[in-house]
Amino acid sequence: MSIEPKYWYRVSDLNNPLDSITPESIQNSLNENKLQKVYGDSTVQLAIMNAFLGLKYKDEEILEMVENGNIKENNAKYQEMLNIVKNTFPVNFVNANTIPTLCEYGGKDYVVGIAHYSYLYSAFKKAGIENKIKLIYMKYGGHELINFDTDNGLKAMRDLNYYILDYAKTYFTHDS
Repeated sequence: MSIEPKYWYRVSDLNNPLDSITPESIQNSLNENKLQKVYGDSTVQLAIMNAFLGLKYKDEEILEMVENGNIKENNAKYQEMLNIVKNTFPVNFVNANTIPTLCEYGGKDYVVGIAHYSYLYSAFKKAGIENKIKLIYMKYGGHELINFDTDNGLKAMRDLNYYILDYAKTYFTHDS
């Protein structure tokens, strides 16, 4: 995952989530404007990023990073934020030795956008280990993955539990 604002996208209509998600469907949805920023205002995104990274930029400094609603990519303070993200977030260190990863997303999640999965999958693919990332998608699941008893939710929860059990058997048990 990353807290870079360019990845903070969710389904535009939370009452009508995507039927399924793949890196391709996410990109298509972005291209067709079917996704929107999780926190629509760039200054809000930067304020959250500022707080999350433990920086102490003042409101006026954050406002200077935005012009016409868009983040000024070349702003020195924004670049400082990105540098911290790139040097601390695990997604930036995915390589052939990265452990298998299980992602679960809800189509009605208003906090963590589904574009994160596309970003993470791309990092795994670039490292040649796309077989080490699995996705569980709950079309009607929210941020807390509530509503799992609807649509594909029960199957998704069962699959999740099986993947967790399989992971535990593979990595936490051994024959003596």
